[in-house]
Formats: sequence, C-alpha cells, structure tokens
Amino acid sequence: MPLHSDFPVEAIIRFEPELRGRPVAVLAGRPPLEKVVALNEKARQMGVEAGATKSQLEAWEDLVLRARSELQEPRANARCSTVRSRFLAEVEDTAPGTVLLNLAGLEPLFGSAVKDCP
Repeated sequence: MPLHSDFPVEAIIRFEPELRGRPVAVLAGRPPLEKVVALNEKARQMGVEAGATKSQLEAWEDLVLRARSELQEPRANARCSTVRSRFLAEVEDTAPGTVLLNLAGLEPLFGSAVKDCP
C-alpha cells in the first residue's frame, strides 16, 4: 500500500497533540526487531533515519518513540478526507496518506509548478 512516509507519525500526533514540536519516530515490527517506519522533521534534524532499529535509537534521549497504530491511521485519513472535501472540489483520495489535487488555474496565485532546470 503506498503511504506518505510521514503519515503514521502525523496520525499519532493528531491523537497526541502534546507531541507537536517534539522529535517523534514510529516503529513497526516484532520486538526486538522494530524499525523506524516514519518520522517527523524534528527527528530527521536529529539524524534519525527510516529503517533504524529501536536499539540504534537509544542514543537520542529526547526522541519520542511510538508503535505504529493501525487503528489511528485510518481514522486520521478519514478526517483528512473530510477536511479536504470541504475545501477542495477536485481531490482524489488514492490511498491512505496520498491524495491527488487538480491545481489547474492556480498559476496566477502561486506561479508555475514547473521550474527551469539548469
């Protein structure tokens, strides 16, 4: 299943808002082989990488670890879909954590999405 790499961590933060602004990594797998499957920007800035094992993460004292929540992700995705549908008429929810947007006509507001390559 295609998944935005940060979606599992964003789903957890949605249900634990006190984690917003803190470095968070989400683990999946069977103990003792859990690995990082998602992380937020704060965790990346600390040097945490996807695929790191739980034992490798012991060096980061401030890092918050959470198990992947198969229950919270669909609930967060449903909420995101509801919000998207209220604001954007042309949205296709293709997979959990992934949407396609029709941005046609927005160039006058934001400029071209195509950048010149050197």
